[in-house]
Amino acid sequence: MSEDSSYNVDNVESVCDITPDLTGCTTNLQLYPQGSSATRVQMEGVHYTQRTQIDGAELRTLFTGVERDYAKYMFNVIVEHDCRVLRVIHRFAKPGIQQPDTKPLETLVFVELINEESESSKVDLIRIPYHVSNHQTFGFELVMTRQLGKSMYLPKGTILAESKSVIDNEYCVGLQAKTILVSHPMVIEDSCLISQSLADKMMTYGYKTHSMTIGERDYPLFLYEDSNGKPALFPEVGMKVREDGILLAKREHDTILAAVEMSEHALHDPCGHYDDCIFVDPESVVIDIKVFRDDHKPKMRDRATGARMPNSKLSTPAGMQEYCDEYADALSSFQGDVRRFYKEVKAKFRHQGMYSVPMTPDAKQAITYAIADEPTEIIDGAKRFTKQFGSIKNDDYTISITIRYPIPLAISGKITDTMGGKGIVGKVVPDAEMPYDDSGVRVELMMSENAMLRRTNFNRGFENYCNAARMRIQDDINTLCDKGEYNEAWELLINFTATVNPDWSIAICDTHTTTTLRDALLDSFTEENLRLWVPSDNKITMDDVERNIRDKFPPRKSPLNIPQPDGSIIRTMKSFTIGELYMIRLDKTGREFSAIAAGRFQPFGTIAKQHSADKYSRPARETPMKHQGESETRHQQAFIGGDVCADAHDRSNNPAVADNVVMSILSADVPTNIPHAVDRKKYPLGHNRVMEINRHVLRCDGIGFTTRKS
Repeated sequence: MSEDSSYNVDNVESVCDITPDLTGCTTNLQLYPQGSSATRVQMEGVHYTQRTQIDGAELRTLFTGVERDYAKYMFNVIVEHDCRVLRVIHRFAKPGIQQPDTKPLETLVFVELINEESESSKVDLIRIPYHVSNHQTFGFELVMTRQLGKSMYLPKGTILAESKSVIDNEYCVGLQAKTILVSHPMVIEDSCLISQSLADKMMTYGYKTHSMTIGERDYPLFLYEDSNGKPALFPEVGMKVREDGILLAKREHDTILAAVEMSEHALHDPCGHYDDCIFVDPESVVIDIKVFRDDHKPKMRDRATGARMPNSKLSTPAGMQEYCDEYADALSSFQGDVRRFYKEVKAKFRHQGMYSVPMTPDAKQAITYAIADEPTEIIDGAKRFTKQFGSIKNDDYTISITIRYPIPLAISGKITDTMGGKGIVGKVVPDAEMPYDDSGVRVELMMSENAMLRRTNFNRGFENYCNAARMRIQDDINTLCDKGEYNEAWELLINFTATVNPDWSIAICDTHTTTTLRDALLDSFTEENLRLWVPSDNKITMDDVERNIRDKFPPRKSPLNIPQPDGSIIRTMKSFTIGELYMIRLDKTGREFSAIAAGRFQPFGTIAKQHSADKYSRPARETPMKHQGESETRHQQAFIGGDVCADAHDRSNNPAVADNVVMSILSADVPTNIPHAVDRKKYPLGHNRVMEINRHVLRCDGIGFTTRKS
């Protein structure tokens, strides 16, 4: 550090009474947490529990240093004890699909725990899944970090697979967004404008597993074609679903109509009303397939060729058996590999004089499950079990398919910074229509400037302003390096970092002691961002950092150029500073709506109760999420009278009125301004199905109700 550096760390005393080790959860991830109100700090902690993994996750440019600690507690697959690999078993969707570029759907790593204090050993299991999903919608995929082989030694702490939210051993939950804090009609309150490129980088994915049984009462339909062009019951791993969103479909057996309903054309033509279909997002991609077969029924094979023959004791038609068996055999082969491993390790321990294999609960569970799939291989004289799911006996086949579907950041999506400053996307704007300054930096995010005053989170403005200065200093460093002035560039880097945190500039100097290392660091800024360490207990206050940046390293400030629809450009009268905020996407997507015009009816005309299996049986929801309850009705009657409540019940439970509402909307000259959706002279209140059923029962006993006007 030069003699004229902004700060001498030896002469700076800490003015912050915050200790990172004692702060609450996620508070130590905030820049100057004392710059936000207590409610905003607490809210940010909640936001971290709602965050989703995005495609464009990046390292944070202004970081506190505890990101490395949080990275240790992600859902990564980490070796917990010193061990040696005994067997690595992969699961694939089909037999023989084990090309080097094919990612296994699941990996079981059986290891032998190494205990130097004891001569005895124990078998343990490390399970590496394809994806992790602990949310009803969102999840993420794991990336293998190393190749595993038999007899490989794995020390404690070895990472075998990790989330994409861990970059260079740091917890990365968001990305850097070029932001202006401004007053604008479209960014009032929580609303914000984002560019299309930012929305694309904040793409996240949902995961869902759907199951369907086929057998005695029904048969599947051929909705797809496989990679060889042959008819298929469902898409292969890596394939998208149909445009109509039907993932699986089956049809009930009908001996009278079998010649028509089981024709080649009919098997390719599903009916969303009469067939049992599973509808998913049309952009879904299949990532996992499991087919469970009722193996307690004997397998039929040709004696000459050994090829599998249609099983006459299964109700599923022959061609459909062949397709399902291909996937069922892959799952059985996977379980067979586990059983063979168990027999080998059992023989090894028996040779050592031990008649039982010491195993951890995880290893015992996997081996027990594999033995239950085919007990005759392990247990002498064992009989085949009748497989069942819960209390329901397994049918011929149970098809379980896991899909992944994109959830783009769109209108009503929720994002937040790291200071509790959440925002709701009001509009996604094409990049070419977003403002840009005179240096060519284009805005990616517009948020309200007044929100900092109303929400008392002034460290949001600090991050934006400090990042704006950092962006300019990085450009100046690159310009000096292009001219070959590396000494001047290094001096600029050290002076600027010392302005923000003297300890950071000292750390940079201590780790870059040679000219080669210094030049390499400066050259890296052409591709990587200059990063600043701002711990929660930084020795310089937030106000002092802002003042010194303003006096010594002021960021760029210029009028904004705003593209217009006709191609012209309008320049603002005032000048603005474009900085960056580290933005996080939350699990509030705004994609799900519970309001419907009318629910599915029972034969009597009342709202039909649907089960969980019916949730995906239609492309649109046909049952209300929540009907008007008793307490809501009493409150509404007290404030707005009983007529409104009676009208709401009548529209939901009177099919004739529901049809009249729909026709009124479709036939209206101005659908958004309909005087009366229901003609109450033609359809008076009090005649919905619920009341008519009660009246009918009472009339059978000679009882009736009358209405008297007071």
